Amino acid sequence: MKYILEFLEHAHVSSHENAIGILGDLGQDSKFGEQTEYFKRLIQEAQSMGLDCYVFTDFDRNGTTAWTLNGDEWSQIYRGLPKVFYDRSFRKKAASGGKSNTRALFNFGCTPINSADFRRLALDKYRTYSALSASKPGGLSLPRTEKFSASGLIPFLEGCSSCILKPRFGSGGRGIIKISKINDGY
Repeated sequence: MKYILEFLEHAHVSSHENAIGILGDLGQDSKFGEQTEYFKRLIQEAQSMGLDCYVFTDFDRNGTTAWTLNGDEWSQIYRGLPKVFYDRSFRKKAASGGKSNTRALFNFGCTPINSADFRRLALDKYRTYSALSASKPGGLSLPRTEKFSASGLIPFLEGCSSCILKPRFGSGGRGIIKISKINDGY
């Protein structure tokens, strides 16, 4: 009986809605962590273009709890899966059986805006640099970039007045160090 009632509760929701979904992760200090403001801007931009857009964190084949904005306030409702989604999640979901979210949602009939290959590239700063360098994009100036090594740091610094050390993976400015030449030291 419990399962029949759960089914009836969501029977009006089609399995795929003509919407754009943003797959994210719930945050500790704010709704979606460091991505909360970014998600707000994405939804506001979509709404200004007349598009139906929402954020979701967990999903199964039948649908998801979706968050959208009413003014500046988040509201949630159970909805079908979006036809198109943008994967901004950094963890694997139970619904995906430990596989990538992109692949799981694709197997459920949703179309990714960003493929798994693109996400692997975009999450790795050095890999992104290497791909851009190899494609030689016209008019795009790429900074001199090398992988860190203790033996290569001083020779690298000798060729410039300052440099930025960044972790290969991560976001939000965490772990970034600026090294600047000051008189006879750094």
